[in-house]
Amino acid sequence: MFCNALSKGEGLDTVYTYKAIIGRQGNGCSLKDVVTDFNVSGYRLPTEAEWQFACKAGTKSDYYWGVDYNPFAVNEKVSCLLT
Repeated sequence: MFCNALSKGEGLDTVYTYKAIIGRQGNGCSLKDVVTDFNVSGYRLPTEAEWQFACKAGTKSDYYWGVDYNPFAVNEKVSCLLT
């Protein structure tokens, strides 16, 4: 609903359509039968694949820091970014 409102506010087409709002808006509501139109120019949330691509920071490995999961390597990378 936020993406559609933002799109409308900027004169863009809305990406999401839905049949009904279940519950009260802004209070844990849900949308019934949501459809995403990827062919319009409005705002939308990224897909799971887009999130994964962004998290990998354009690398080809399983993780942006390399192939293996190593929590110590993650901490080293993060601490370097924070200093």
